Formats: sequence, structure tokens, C-alpha cells
Amino acid sequence: MISMKGFRIFKCIWLLSLFFSMTVQSQIKIGNNPTKISTNANLEIEAVSGGKISVSKDLGKITIKDGSEGLGKVLTSDSNGEATWIVPAAIVQSMPGTSGVPKIPGSDTQGAPSAGTIIVTNDSGAWIYDPTALSWTNINSKGDGISINASNGVKLAAQTVKLGGDLTEPTSINSSANNTLAISGLQTGKVTDDLLVIDSASGVIRKINSAEFNIGTNMAKQNLIAIAGEKVFSTIWPIDSLDKIQVYRNGAEINFTATEGTSKITLQLLADTNGGCLDGDEIKIYQWK
Repeated sequence: MISMKGFRIFKCIWLLSLFFSMTVQSQIKIGNNPTKISTNANLEIEAVSGGKISVSKDLGKITIKDGSEGLGKVLTSDSNGEATWIVPAAIVQSMPGTSGVPKIPGSDTQGAPSAGTIIVTNDSGAWIYDPTALSWTNINSKGDGISINASNGVKLAAQTVKLGGDLTEPTSINSSANNTLAISGLQTGKVTDDLLVIDSASGVIRKINSAEFNIGTNMAKQNLIAIAGEKVFSTIWPIDSLDKIQVYRNGAEINFTATEGTSKITLQLLADTNGGCLDGDEIKIYQWK
């Protein structure tokens, strides 16, 4: 027979064991697989399909898995209250007149995009926001991840590349008989304006003062170096009379033909030059008004 004292000791041991048993067995599983529960779950509800809702032991976080979950998705419901995970629609905000890296969306900083904004377009291009890193990445308007820089005679205005700016390196534009270069709409110049000349060896365009070209009010003189086969040359002014032009080749006066009203003369060369100048011939053209 157990004494009263022994019964009390037994009762205390039984209560302690019950307490520890309740502490150890505090996990609750409802639904499918009732004897199997994740080790870190206090509560787990499992459907026959395998979908689960669980509450973790350590942080008390709720996990909902039905196969539609994924990184960056949000939980939404239909009209019947049935929930599912979906990819949120990107929130785009256009901010013309601003440039550079956008501010943190929804922050108190002046000019910050609205809360929830993921994509911003401004004068510096298109930007996509990483809410985890709290940072923006410039993807530009093309979406190709390439950042556009403009230099060497072109400039970037908003997202448009335009002509204008300083040349930063030697630059060549190559033309051909089929792919020619023309500039239209030029303003009318004066005889006192500077002239553009081309270096015969390098093709580099240079400027020469009109005084050095011997252009006066009533007389103009050109000193030219011909290339092989060349025989047509331009005059400074339109031709109003052949008597007002004299042409010399290597110091000797030479005949030419021209049409009044034009600005071209054609040299009359001997057959021994195949009808054109030799490479390096010095041509001087005098023209009077």
C-alpha cells in the first residue's frame, strides 16, 4: 500500500511528466498526413493535394504553399475568397524633366517616385528598382541593359543622340562615287569670308583666310595642285565672261572652255597628257569681275 506521502510524490512526478509531455508534443497537425509535421512548425494544415499552411516555431512566420508560390509574387483572391499567388503588375512612373538615379519610392525625399513604383523613366533613361537592395539599375529605353554615352562630335539629349559637341579624336567620314556627301541649305557667303580647303595628301579639311587666297573685291587668284587626269576646275565667282579669266599650267598660259553663268572651266590640254593634268601640275586661275 502506498502511503499518503508516497502518493503525493507520485502525483507530483505525474504532473511534471504531463507538463513536459505537453511541451514536447506542442506541434499541431491538421488534415492530410496527421502524424507527419515539419520540425520547425507549431501548426501545419495540409491538403490532400500537398498544399500547406504552416506557422513556424522560431519567428511565427506564416507559410502558404499550393504550387503557385514564387519569388516576388503576391497573394490575392478571387470573388469567392479563394487565394492564389500571382506576379504583380509592374508599376511604371514617367518623370520627365528629372535626371539621374531616382529616389527611393515612397520616401520623404523631394521628387521621390510613388510608393510601389518598380520602373521609372526620366531624362537619363529607364530604371528598374530592386526593393531588397533599395537600389535602381539603368536599363535605358531599349531594355537591352546598355548605357548609352555620346562623344566625339555628338551629344545625348534625353534619350536622343544629336550632332554637336567637341571632337575628341581624329575623325574621318568616307564617301565614294555612289555614297557622296552634300550639305544643303547653306547661307550665301561673301568674298571676304574664310574658305574651306582640303589637304590633298590627308584629306583633312582646313580653313584659309580669304586674304591668303588672294580674293579681292574685283580679282581672285587660285593656286591649285592638280591630280592625274584632272582637267575641270571651279572658279571663285560665277562666270559672266570668258575674257575675265586667265589660266596657267606650270607657269604657261593655257586655253580652256567654259559656259557663262556656271562656275566651272575645262582645260584644253595636249594629247600627250591624255587630255588631263599630270599629278602635281600647278594650276593658277585668275578671275576678274
